[in-house]
Parts: sequence; C-alpha cells; structure tokens
Amino acid sequence: MLTGQSCAWFSAPVHLEEPPIAEEVTVLSDVLIIHAIDPANRPIPNAAVIVYTPKGDIRFQGHTDNHGKRTVSGLPTGTYHIIVSRADYYAQGKIVKFVQTDQHPAETALTFALLP
Repeated sequence: MLTGQSCAWFSAPVHLEEPPIAEEVTVLSDVLIIHAIDPANRPIPNAAVIVYTPKGDIRFQGHTDNHGKRTVSGLPTGTYHIIVSRADYYAQGKIVKFVQTDQHPAETALTFALLP
C-alpha cells in the first residue's frame, strides 16, 4: 500500500486509499488521453498523473506535456484510479474501468479540470 509514501513529483505524501474521486468512467479503448485544464479551459502543463489499482499498485506515473496532455496505454482490462495534480491546484481523481471490446475507438479522452 502506498499510504503516506512520498512521490518525487508530488509535494506532499500521497494517501491513495482515499483519492479525490469525482466520477467513475468506463473506457472502451486501449489508449487514454488525459487532459488537464484550469477553470478557464487553459491547459495545465507539467501536472502529475498517477494511475493505480484499487489495491494501491502503481501502473503508470508521469506528467502532462506543454499542452496539458498525457497519453496512457498498455493497461490491461480492469479498474484503475487516476489522479491528476499540480502545485497550486487541488488534485482531481477518477475511477476508470478499462473494458476490451472487439469494436472500440482508437483512443478515449478524459478531461481533469483542476481548481486553484
């Protein structure tokens, strides 16, 4: 479990058993495009992105690019928690269920609107 452990790109300890989850989403594609924006719809570059299982196992970690986007792919079917955060903004999280189907879009976009 990751409770209380610090991640290099978060400024405070990460407590993954109680993420700030805003919604639950089902994804029918193999590629997820994460887009971090501020209240004025401007991209938030260098926002931390962490994807982990309900048991707390990290499956992906990285940062958004200069356009506030990050691509996540290669996750097997299952349920994941995704948190997007950056200094001076409140973290936002979503529960994402990846489902494999025979016919699915090439990618799915998820927007995380972070509040200062």
